[in-house]
Amino acid sequence: MKQEKLQRILQGSGLKATRQRLDVLGELERADKPVSAEELYLHLRGAGGGINLSTVYRVLDALSACGIAHAVRPVGSDKALFELVGDEHRHYLVCTSCRRMQAVGHCPLESFEELVARENGFVVTGHRLDIYGICPDCRQKDSQGV
Repeated sequence: MKQEKLQRILQGSGLKATRQRLDVLGELERADKPVSAEELYLHLRGAGGGINLSTVYRVLDALSACGIAHAVRPVGSDKALFELVGDEHRHYLVCTSCRRMQAVGHCPLESFEELVARENGFVVTGHRLDIYGICPDCRQKDSQGV
């Protein structure tokens, strides 16, 4: 995403477009899966960014509070992972062995969401679904006794 577009996203949400916010937002935009604050920090530091971990956390909190990003909290993990909120939301298959996350290609809840909303007079503003299990790689390692 171009810097100008990132600035517009921040300003449209009422946030000042600081260098740290632009850097974190740019990294989230480039990520193909949810990432931890520590991963963002290490990548930004490796790229020569002068940012500290507490600043990354503060930026992620601000982005989450404004609806630009949201936290994904895998079961069994104490670390939140963050991703941008886009036009299209994602659901994940999460391996409880290696913690790898794989995006599901579509949303299986759209018609269910509409039905539940209609039956209950509820206005749905969003939902989350993550499915937990063992990935093929971990199953194969387990069957081989590795």
